[in-house]
Amino acid sequence: LGLFAATPQAAQALPGSPRFAGTYDDPEFPGCPREIVPQGARVLIRGTDGEGPSCTGKSWEALGRRGRGAPDTLDGNQLLIDF
Repeated sequence: LGLFAATPQAAQALPGSPRFAGTYDDPEFPGCPREIVPQGARVLIRGTDGEGPSCTGKSWEALGRRGRGAPDTLDGNQLLIDF
C-alpha cells in the first residue's frame, strides 16, 4: 500500500441533490462501493479497496464536512474530504 499526499478537492453534488448520503461506485475500484454517511455538518466516507468484485483489500474511513454556503468557503452542494 503506497501513501500519497493530495490537495483536498471539493466534491460536487448532483443538481437538485445538495445532500450527500448513500453508496457510490468508484471507477478506480470497480465493484468496491463507497458509502457517505452524514453526521451533522460532518460526513464519514468509508470503503474497501481491492481488485475484482470481491474487494478484499484494506477497508478505510475518511472524515469531511459539508458546505453551508456564505460565509463558508464551501457552497451547500460541496464536500471537503481529508484523505
